[in-house]
Amino acid sequence: MMRISLFLFWLMMAFGQITAQSTVFESDQSRLNLKQKGPNTNYFQEGYLAYGLIPSLGETDSAQTVFGSFMFAYGTRGTVKFNRLLSGVWGLEYNRKSYRIKQDSLMNLFSLGQEHKQERFTWNNFRLSAGMRFQLGKTGNARGNFLMLMADLEYGAWVNKFIERKDPASQLMGSGSQEYRFKQLNYVSRFQSNLSCRIGMNKFALFARYRMSDLWKASEDVNNGRAFDEFSRLIIGLDLSF
Repeated sequence: MMRISLFLFWLMMAFGQITAQSTVFESDQSRLNLKQKGPNTNYFQEGYLAYGLIPSLGETDSAQTVFGSFMFAYGTRGTVKFNRLLSGVWGLEYNRKSYRIKQDSLMNLFSLGQEHKQERFTWNNFRLSAGMRFQLGKTGNARGNFLMLMADLEYGAWVNKFIERKDPASQLMGSGSQEYRFKQLNYVSRFQSNLSCRIGMNKFALFARYRMSDLWKASEDVNNGRAFDEFSRLIIGLDLSF
């Protein structure tokens, strides 16, 4: 009887040990599965929205933008993790930039001698970018704090100029103004290059983007064959990832 009791006790202890090991293994496997998803994996893809303001900096009197000049963008980013601190990043984006221009006393340089209430240029761009992401501190299974440095090339697929003028015919209808759109501008450089920096925490980031190339090119039939003066090259804004 004593031997049977000892045998049953040993059997129960052995079964309990096997069950405990199985539970630990399942727990460890579950924890590994959790780490296979999310932004702290070897490869992670995310979408994002961005909005930035274009401040009037470094502009001449003949090419001044006003408050309300902006950029709106949405796109996708992929992150390839090299080690705990460093990752490679690529991105594909559509953005729309709107430059609102100040009317000076001599009429604006872009519409010389034509009196108008408002003038703006819009760029609709496709942007391809690449760069590096530096992780700042521990992340767990989240984005954490980071610094991202990027370089890019973008193409202006649609570039338009809009002018809003006082119009006698429109005044009879109650609006008082008429908007005109100009397309196929031969003095616009459609390919642009930029450098950018993002500093973020999890889903939110502040960014600054600096345009390296010129917006304008020389054209024989515009501005006496000279390129126009440049608008501000800087964009500052907020980025939300999802």
